[in-house]
Amino acid sequence: MKRPVFNYSKCTSCNACVQLCPVSVLSMTRRGRQRIYRNAFPEITGEGCTGCGDCAAACVMGCISIVEKE
Repeated sequence: MKRPVFNYSKCTSCNACVQLCPVSVLSMTRRGRQRIYRNAFPEITGEGCTGCGDCAAACVMGCISIVEKE
């Protein structure tokens, strides 16, 4: 099963990946990262990610990789 992996050190929090997710499972959140980062970042917050790669294609900074996960 394919899933997106986020590189938050390169992310500009532009929200493009969240807006283009066809199944609306991405949200901008700071959960667990308040002390490390000032901005909110994309995270899978719902069920149903299909691993389609639309979020990675939308990311102009190249922060998202689609990887095979068990």
